[in-house]
Amino acid sequence: MHSRHSSTKGVKMFTKKQPQDLGKTFRLFLSVCVFMLGVMIPLSTKPQNVAMAAGCSGSGCTGLNPDTMGCGTGALTGPTKTAGGALIENRYNTTCNAEWERTTNQSGGNRYAAGSIRYGCANYCLAQSVSSPGQFLIIRRFTPP
Repeated sequence: MHSRHSSTKGVKMFTKKQPQDLGKTFRLFLSVCVFMLGVMIPLSTKPQNVAMAAGCSGSGCTGLNPDTMGCGTGALTGPTKTAGGALIENRYNTTCNAEWERTTNQSGGNRYAAGSIRYGCANYCLAQSVSSPGQFLIIRRFTPP
């Protein structure tokens, strides 16, 4: 007769991990978590200015709308003038290196605004003109005073 022998050859026996092994595993896990946070946090946070970055700069802004190009945000108002029922504002943004005029109808009626900016010389010289009902926007290269 044959007798049955049970053999554990080739079978891996699992033993309970020692406390120092658990400490190593925990430190490894903690190191991986800290590394992942260090990588993920800078990728997920953007400076607010990036979202509102200007779409043009200097002479590349000529003839474009400052609001749609991101230059209207943070723009400063320089000298203003009232003429013919309209408020005319000199606006500029140093980030865009651009300056433009904004005309707002204050008369309450329908008005048509048209204008041009001349720069670079005392009398007639390089100019950009635009016209539209109610307001006009012109952007040009800004030279700080």
